[in-house]
Amino acid sequence: MKIAIRYYTKTGNTKKLAEAIGSAINVEAKTIDEPLTEDVDLLFLGSAVYAAGIDKRVKEFIESINVNVGEVVNFSSTALIESTYKQVKKTS
Repeated sequence: MKIAIRYYTKTGNTKKLAEAIGSAINVEAKTIDEPLTEDVDLLFLGSAVYAAGIDKRVKEFIESINVNVGEVVNFSSTALIESTYKQVKKTS
């Protein structure tokens, strides 16, 4: 199974989550500045809520994906709302 981890963070909290996931499954966590270059079965996508939504760079990353992605596992760090899931799903 091919797995990738991408994340975006301003404060470092989402990076910590991404690295913890990566450590647990032995996959390097990378920022969204590194595009997906090959098909993946599972993409862990980390973001946080900024101004009540996901950052435009996360939206741009999602829209720029030009490989096959089987499933997306969304994770986020936020103090304002429960999850970024709805915003990510709306963008994809």
